[in-house]
Amino acid sequence: MTRNEVLALIKQAEKNMSGENADFVVTDEIRIDDTAHLYFFENDSCKAAAVGYESGELFVMRDWQEPSRPETVEEIADYDWCTIDWQDAIVFDGLPRTL
Repeated sequence: MTRNEVLALIKQAEKNMSGENADFVVTDEIRIDDTAHLYFFENDSCKAAAVGYESGELFVMRDWQEPSRPETVEEIADYDWCTIDWQDAIVFDGLPRTL
């Protein structure tokens, strides 16, 4: 997934949640493995993270207003995740997934 694809999905997640169009910037990413990356994004109101898979699936933190976000791959399991349609995700093997 490219950063532009990730950014478009993050914006869609915001639109799905709030009905608002909001601008975000993807500030960094960490390669998890051959199939996934941890992306860091923010705007003037929040700093959050997303996990994107090469399949095109993206998971975002459920609460973008938390004072923290995972800063390492090992911290991903410490947060609640959902799809861009705000469906709950589970953490399996340290990464968010849907059943």
